[in-house]
Formats: sequence, structure tokens, C-alpha cells
Amino acid sequence: MLKLCLGFLLLAAPVFSGAPAQKKVWHEMYAPHFQIYYDSAMAPSLIKLELERIYSKLNMRLNAFAPWMAQEKIKIYIYTRHDDYIKGEFAPPPWSRGIAISAQKLVVIFDEKDISKTRTLLAHEMTHLLFESFFPKRDLIPLWLNEGLAVMMEEESGSAQDSWKQAMEQGSPSVYKPLAEHFAVKLSTGGEAAAISDWYLESYSLVSFLFEPAKSLQFRSFCTHIKDGDGVDAALSSVYHYANTSYLQTAWANWLAGKNKSFKPSSLADGGGPSPSGGGKLQFRFHSVSF
Repeated sequence: MLKLCLGFLLLAAPVFSGAPAQKKVWHEMYAPHFQIYYDSAMAPSLIKLELERIYSKLNMRLNAFAPWMAQEKIKIYIYTRHDDYIKGEFAPPPWSRGIAISAQKLVVIFDEKDISKTRTLLAHEMTHLLFESFFPKRDLIPLWLNEGLAVMMEEESGSAQDSWKQAMEQGSPSVYKPLAEHFAVKLSTGGEAAAISDWYLESYSLVSFLFEPAKSLQFRSFCTHIKDGDGVDAALSSVYHYANTSYLQTAWANWLAGKNKSFKPSSLADGGGPSPSGGGKLQFRFHSVSF
């Protein structure tokens, strides 16, 4: 299959308080929907234009989850170098390339010196920022839902460095796991990037199915049930009328077979396929990501 570059934050980052670690003097620049802060002598090239382009795409899909985005500016902090980002006042994890802090409505990244990578990172982290602001607690959000939506918005905003859609429609069917197995996966450090790529692709595919344009109201209602503390099965039953995950798997697999002719829904028989390594954890090796 087409192996995608997983340059964005691969591990679900913890909630950040933004506690100062190393203060820096920031230059400021304003765009219609952003306050942009950068530590270099000059702002990254075309950053205002790129941010507004991403915003327009995210607004069409996510404004119901973050109605505040029409009135409040999102803060974007851009460090010149990765080392400065890691040592900076927001104290991000050293393995990360960007963080979103929902409580403060801000995203922190460093300048990739490659606009396509910067677009991807901004679209991914801004999706997390907007979507997570809908929930009172971040740990209510299933990991596959949070990451699948972020990848979907990379694709829809034209930010993805490789096409997730193309990978879904032309890639090997063998990458997909039964949904019960997929939902149980945890992401942690040390292991194979290919398995992480496959997990993100399946999450992207599933969210794309649940959040098709004709299902946008259902998707928001589904997320509202999750927000209110319902489990995934209860939310699926109430909104999509799938009795449980197995029924969702059947509907999603048939949809996926219509997109990828080499995919056979029967290959996802419950309990089939190899189990994830590490007792339900997909391991990830640092050097497999280009920081």
C-alpha cells in the first residue's frame, strides 16, 4: 500500500497547562481569524494566507463543535527551530512536533522550512484544538475518533503530504483490523511506523464514513452522546441505529468495499487477523518520524 508520511504528532499528547519554562520575546502578526506569534526576525513565508485557507476548510466542517471560532482568534506560536520549541515556555513532549492547548485556544509548532509539512501540522493540530473544545474532558474522546478526524481534515484542507484518500481507495486490504481490535489499540513509543500508518488510515476511513456530508448532523449527535458519557456502542445505537460495533463494522466494510475494489468485507470477521503487538499497543520508533 501507499505508506504515508506520519510527520504530525503521532501520540495523543497530554493536556498542557502552558506553564512557563523558558520565556521568549515574540513578534506579533494578526490575520482575520488568528493571532500569530513568531520568534524569528521575519514571519514564516505566506503564513497568514496558509492559515486562512486552512481555517476556511475547518470552519465548514467543524464550526458546530467550536462555535467560538467565528468570534475568537486562534493563537498560533511558531518557533524557528525544533530545539527552541522543545525548550520553550509551553514545555511540549520532546518527541512532539506540535501541540494544541484547547483551554487557551492555541497551537504551538516550529517552522518546518517546508510549507507542505507546516500545512499538514497546522491542519492536524487545529482540528484537535477545535474538536476537543467541544468536550468537557479530553479523555472522553475515543483515540480513533480524535485522530481519524484530524487526518480527515488534513486531507480535506489540501494539507496532507500524501493522499490518505488514495491510500484508502488503492491500498492493500490487509491493513484493516476488526473494529473491536482497532478501538482497543493504544499508541506508545518504540516500534514500527508502518503499523501506526495503518492504524491512522483505518481511523481516517472510519471517520470519513461516519462524517460523510449527508451524515454531518448524525456525526455531531454521535459526538454529543460521547460528550455526555455514553459509550461508543450506545452512541452508535442511538444515532446511526447500529446495535453495536459489529453492525458498524458491517456497514463501514461494505462502504469501504465500494471505494476499494480489492477489499472484501469478509476479511474483517470478528476476532480474525493478527493481534496488535504489545498487548493491544502499537509501538512507534522515534527515528521513523522526521521531526
